[in-house]
Amino acid sequence: MRRTFGPDVDGVGETQYVVGNPWSAHELTADWFAELTEVWADSWDETHGTLLAADVTDAALAASEDLAIDSDERLLVHYMQPHCPFIEATALSTPKATDGFATAAERDVWERLQDGEFDSRDVWDGYRSNLLHALEEVDRLLSGIDAPNVVVTSDHGNALGEYGLYGHPESMPFDCLRTVPWLETTGEDTGEHDSDERSVQTTADQASAATVESRLEALGYK
Repeated sequence: MRRTFGPDVDGVGETQYVVGNPWSAHELTADWFAELTEVWADSWDETHGTLLAADVTDAALAASEDLAIDSDERLLVHYMQPHCPFIEATALSTPKATDGFATAAERDVWERLQDGEFDSRDVWDGYRSNLLHALEEVDRLLSGIDAPNVVVTSDHGNALGEYGLYGHPESMPFDCLRTVPWLETTGEDTGEHDSDERSVQTTADQASAATVESRLEALGYK
């Protein structure tokens, strides 16, 4: 976020950003964007300690109603998954998961994999299921909006032992972290999905600093 957005970056002022990552509270300013919708601020799954993809889709469908397709405006939708915690692989949850995400994680899934506590195949399967969780919602989004130009991509990859790395450490110029998918497609509103399902606050102004930090901790950032 720090390297991508800012008040003077071309296109940002014409972008509606629907973001599921709590780092937005630290790194972004709402005035930079046409609209900033911080979904994590009022939608959070305490059971899994993350933001579910369906909530991001609902917010994006609502935001798309104000999007002028024939203008320079664009809609940027930032899902959390496949980022851990793994929703369907609770055995791979962090120690904090058993505490209701009340305290900082001692070690995340990548550190525990590195220490030999988890099998790499199990972690890969958990990661894949998280990815499918997000892609199913991407599919729902694309059948709820008219968009002639859509890109589906990711902000980074994850290492599974390459060069002795696990997870996604910063500033590492390796393909396992820097090579990401790039899919060009379209969206077509089939009328199947109601974009008025929910009302989302547009910024995290109402989220306390403690809430921001606890949710970053639940995601393994802290």
